[in-house]
Amino acid sequence: MNLQISRIKTYIINLKERCDRLHHIKQEFENRQEFELTYIEGIKHAVGSIGLMESFKECIKDAKAKGLPVVLICEDDHTFTTAYTWEKLKAYILSGIYDHFDILLGGVSGFQNAIPYNENTFWVENFSGAQFTIVFNKFFDKFLEIDLTPTQHMDIELKNYTDNIFAIFPQISIQKTFGYSDVTMKNNTINVETYFKTSEERFKKILIIEGYYRRLNNQCMEEDLDFSIPTYIMPLQTLYDNERLKAEFKDKNEYNLKFVPLVKVAKEPIDRLNTLKNIVREAQIADEDFILVCDDKHTFTSDYSFSEFKKAIIKAYYLNTKMLLCGFLGEGNNILFLNSSLFWLDSFSKSSFLVLYKSIYQNILDLVPDNTLSYEDQLSSITSNKLCLFPIISASRKDSDIENQILTHYDPWNPTYQLNKERIEKLLKKSKILGMI
Repeated sequence: MNLQISRIKTYIINLKERCDRLHHIKQEFENRQEFELTYIEGIKHAVGSIGLMESFKECIKDAKAKGLPVVLICEDDHTFTTAYTWEKLKAYILSGIYDHFDILLGGVSGFQNAIPYNENTFWVENFSGAQFTIVFNKFFDKFLEIDLTPTQHMDIELKNYTDNIFAIFPQISIQKTFGYSDVTMKNNTINVETYFKTSEERFKKILIIEGYYRRLNNQCMEEDLDFSIPTYIMPLQTLYDNERLKAEFKDKNEYNLKFVPLVKVAKEPIDRLNTLKNIVREAQIADEDFILVCDDKHTFTSDYSFSEFKKAIIKAYYLNTKMLLCGFLGEGNNILFLNSSLFWLDSFSKSSFLVLYKSIYQNILDLVPDNTLSYEDQLSSITSNKLCLFPIISASRKDSDIENQILTHYDPWNPTYQLNKERIEKLLKKSKILGMI
């Protein structure tokens, strides 16, 4: 295919009473001859999100009737950033055609996860911000099938219709704050530009992390060492069931179990952190290269294999990991798979089975307890060098069915979201498809 693009058909949606927005968007496209503009009067609906969805559909219907290969649909609050050039946008569009994108976004105000496709394009999992939306013709028919309820939003619901949504980086489009929103009520009181700044910083961080681990992966050694694991059992309450835990580790001679008393002087997060500090001090004295800290609700999952766990411990060590999570994660964000068994994540809210390497011991001892934060939040905050084993090999006893223990919720304005096995498997599969691992 030798497709050339000199202009792109562009539909601009505007409610006729929003003259301030119309003035703004005309200024944005002034003297930009690369855009073949058509202004569309927005469809009014009692529910603003449905009116916007129907307006988008009118644009898609017209593009389909004209046989267009690709179309750009803009909302009237779109604003170009200094990163925009026509040559760059043209290259991104051509890449999207060749690589079979369904949607390409000029900028997003929020997303729940992103995987670098190349240095200028990210695959995004759930997003908000459709003010600069490029739709490719292979997705026209599917787009027209979208049917929203009064509580749904088009950008968030698109995840149910396609898994091929990508975003441009650096972002070439943001939304201008007008002090009101015809679609999203919460944006009436918030400077929406701050959302885009947050997204931009998250994209930058993911690229930095991806580059860091790619270099380390290329230097990694494969070793098969024989070792046992110093394992500290930390109670969640003052008393715990020693016999059940001993039965859980029965015939697993690779673990040297030590049952640790809970320090009980303050609130739960501080007590657990002080207990962990006692464990770390003991590990320092014993000159342990790493330790395993396990809570008393731990149960091995059916995915547990000591040989695979041992490989992961060694691999993570050579990746300069300070913390290896192996249990129930709760909430987390910015997942990035490094290989089929390890992924990086920016934060976590729960872990029942945690490997701590010597390099983090002093960080833990220096951590000042904060009773306004959970124990896990405090641990998560002290290092970016944390990886997670997949599949997860530990679950909390009361939640041992890890397939069903978490009800998934979506809120693209909040990058932290619930992690379950199905979602993590989806990210692993997408990482493989995109050639990241």
